[in-house]
Amino acid sequence: KQWYQRRVAITAGGICVFNDVVFVVEEVNNRIACLTRLGEHLYAFGNDNGSMSLNKPGGIAVYREKELLVVCDRGNKRISLWDARGEPKDFIPLVQHPDCCSYAGAGILVVGTSEGEVLFVDLDCKQHVFTWSNKQLKHPGFITGVAVDNRQNVYICDPKNHRVIKVHK
Repeated sequence: KQWYQRRVAITAGGICVFNDVVFVVEEVNNRIACLTRLGEHLYAFGNDNGSMSLNKPGGIAVYREKELLVVCDRGNKRISLWDARGEPKDFIPLVQHPDCCSYAGAGILVVGTSEGEVLFVDLDCKQHVFTWSNKQLKHPGFITGVAVDNRQNVYICDPKNHRVIKVHK
């Protein structure tokens, strides 16, 4: 059986579950679709919010301590914060284009960029605090996913070189 049968462009890291709602990034529609666990469409948000409207959203993660959704707003070069009902709350401007993200805990978001860097962003202070860059990457502008384990190690998807890079805390 098909689950959520629709033509959408889901990006790397473009799906998460929070409070029994599945949030799916629809990059081409510049919005987040919200579904039941059975795949039924509930509502969507992000493409009609004025200055907070999404532009080419990428990754999505949950900031559990604050009960917020964190969206990589690639076209606007920022991280957008939303509540689970789709109400915009705030944004954090970035210099790079955020493509994918993973929540590391303690208010820290790990963000992979189109420029081949991994940013560590403090969501509480609303600022970029650290950048990891691997100059040995053959094609450094192509990070398709980041993940953080329970020991705070960061895993970076490097598809051009057919590998996953592990960065120790």
